[in-house]
Amino acid sequence: METVKKICPQTKKVFFGRSNQIYINRKAQQDFNNIKARKKRLIKSPTDRILDHNRNVLIRILGKNSEIIVTKEFLRGAQFDFKHFSKSLRFGEFPCQVIYEYCVIHCEKDMYKIKKLVP
Repeated sequence: METVKKICPQTKKVFFGRSNQIYINRKAQQDFNNIKARKKRLIKSPTDRILDHNRNVLIRILGKNSEIIVTKEFLRGAQFDFKHFSKSLRFGEFPCQVIYEYCVIHCEKDMYKIKKLVP
């Protein structure tokens, strides 16, 4: 197999390696990927923190029930953030916001049905 002169993107050292080799060694590759993953986590963490908080609010409100209807004021009082959801969809005729395995359905003026999607 032919070796080619390369520069490792992590260590910036010159090395001779296979044509498809990018890093000088496995440790350099792992370090590069760990830094990349850390940067991604830092970017996502503010939103993930809010989604996690919203999920915990829904868990607390639902208790052992599979669904419950509450007012918007009640959710606000529990510090629920209405701007952050993991996805949006329609539940029959009603708009539905999803946070992981929980669904928040705006069913009538200032009333919301909270439903656990996964048993």
